[in-house]
Amino acid sequence: MSESTPSRWRQAASSFVRSHHLLALAVAGVLVSGGAMTFRALSQPWPLSIPNNDLYLEALLTAIIVLLSLFVARHGLHLRHEIRRRRRAEAAAELSALQDAVTGLPNRTAFETRLAETLTALPRDGRAAVILLEVVGLRDLIDLHGFAVGDEARHAVARRLATLSESMVFRARLEGDGFAFIMKPGLTRNQLAQSAGRIVSHLSRPFEIDGRPFRIGSFLGIASAPADGRAAADLMRAAHVSLGRSKMLGLNTHSFFDPHEDLAVQEHAQLRAELSDAIAGGQIVPYYQPVVDLTRKEINGFEVLARWHHPVLGVLSADRFVSFAEDMDLIYDLTQSIVRQACEEAATWEKPYRLSINLSPLLLQNGERIAHVVDLVKSCSIEPSRLEFEITESAFIIDADSVRRSVELLRSIGAMIVIDDFGSGYSSFYHLREIPFDKVKLDRSFVSDVSLKPRAERFVRAVIRFCASLDLQTTAEGIEDAAVAAKLKEIGCDFGQGYAFSAPVHAGDLASVTESLRARLPTWNLGS
Repeated sequence: MSESTPSRWRQAASSFVRSHHLLALAVAGVLVSGGAMTFRALSQPWPLSIPNNDLYLEALLTAIIVLLSLFVARHGLHLRHEIRRRRRAEAAAELSALQDAVTGLPNRTAFETRLAETLTALPRDGRAAVILLEVVGLRDLIDLHGFAVGDEARHAVARRLATLSESMVFRARLEGDGFAFIMKPGLTRNQLAQSAGRIVSHLSRPFEIDGRPFRIGSFLGIASAPADGRAAADLMRAAHVSLGRSKMLGLNTHSFFDPHEDLAVQEHAQLRAELSDAIAGGQIVPYYQPVVDLTRKEINGFEVLARWHHPVLGVLSADRFVSFAEDMDLIYDLTQSIVRQACEEAATWEKPYRLSINLSPLLLQNGERIAHVVDLVKSCSIEPSRLEFEITESAFIIDADSVRRSVELLRSIGAMIVIDDFGSGYSSFYHLREIPFDKVKLDRSFVSDVSLKPRAERFVRAVIRFCASLDLQTTAEGIEDAAVAAKLKEIGCDFGQGYAFSAPVHAGDLASVTESLRARLPTWNLGS
C-alpha cells in the first residue's frame, strides 16, 4: 500500500526543518506573529475592525526582516566555511605538489624553486653549491623484497641524510634513487669535499629494514656558483656532469665540475643525436690499415676501421661513436654499412688482399643478425675466404654459447676467425681451447715494450710459441717502429700492423699508400 499524503507531507516538513532549521525558525516566527495579530483582531467585538493596522504590519515586517537576516547569516556562515575548506584543500594540494610522497622530503620542483631563490639572493662575491647524490643498491633490494621495502629503505636514507644538516640548508629527493642538497653559503672547495665524504661515510654504514640488513653505495657530483653557473639550470647541469664523472671513477666517490668534461658531454650528446642519420647518409665509411707479412716483407691484407666524416668535427675514429651505436641499438646498421662498403671496394682491388673486420660483442650474441651479415657477404662479389672477422674476449662473458654459434656460422662460409686484443682480458687460453680460432692478435700493450723490456719479450715469445703449437697464426698490432717489427719477426710473429707501416687511410688514398709501402718494405732490415 502506498504511503498516505499527510504522512508524506509530515516527512517533507521534518526534512526541511532538519536541513534548514534557521529558515524554519524564521517562518515559524512569521506564523506566530501573524497568528497573534489575527487573534487580537478576532477577539475584538463585532463588527470586526482592526484599529491598529500599523501594529500588524510592523510585526509582519519585523518577522520578514528577521527571516531575511537569518537567511543571510546562514548563507554567510556557509560561505565562510566553504572558503576555509577550499583554502585547506589548496594548501594540501600545493604541499603535495612540492613534497615527495615516499620520503616526505621536498621534490624536484621544490628544490629547483629554492635553488633559484638562493642564487637570486646570492651576493656578487658570494658562493653557493649543490650536491647531487645517486644511491646504488636499492634496486637490488626492491628486486628481492618488493617496492614496499624499497620505499622504506628510501625513507631510511632520507632520515640518515637529515643528520647531516650542519652543512646543508635544503634537502630534496629528485626521482628514483636521486637526492639533492643546497649547501650552506660560502663553503670552500675543501669543505664541500669534506661534506661529500661525510655523506658517503654515513650512507656506507649498514641499514636495517624489518630485520633485513642491507648496504648501499653512492656517487656524488658537486657544482658551485658562480664558477659553474649563476642560473639554477646551469648549476644543475654542471652537477649532473660531475655525477657522471663520479660514476666513471667508481663507487662511493665524488667529483667537482670540470668545464672540459662538460664540452665532452655536449659533444657526446651531439654525436648520439646525429649517429643514425650519419649511418643512413653514408657519412661513416671504412678506412684501411695495412697488415704486413713480417717474414715475406709484403702486404698481406688490411684491417677495416670505421671513420665518421663529421661535417663539423672532422674525421672521427671508431672509439668516438661505436659505444653509442651499441647503446642505441645501431651497431647492426653500422656493421652492415661498413661490411657492404668494404666488401664492394675490396672486390675491385687488383690483388686479392685479405680483409679483417671487427664485430661487436653485442652483435655476436644475436645469431639472426650474424646470419644477415653472412647473407650480405654472400651477396657481394668478394670471396668470403678473403675475410677475417675479429672478436674480442669480452664477447664471451655474457653469452658464450650464442657467440660460439655465431663463430660457427661465420666459419661455414670460409671466413677466418681472429681473437682480438689477446692478453688484455681474462681466461684467454680457455677460449683458445674451446673456440676454433684461426689467428691471434696480440694486444698493443705487450707489443710496445717487446724490444725494450726483457720480461715483455719473454711473455710475447711464450704466447707466440703457444699459438704455433695450436697451429694459430699471430698478428701484432700497434707497431710503431722498425726495431719492434724486427724483434717480433725474430721471435716468430707472423704478421704486424701499426703506424710504422701506415696509418689507416681512406679508400681514395689506398692505391698510393699501397704502392709506397710495397716499395719500402724490401728495404726494411727485419733480419733473415
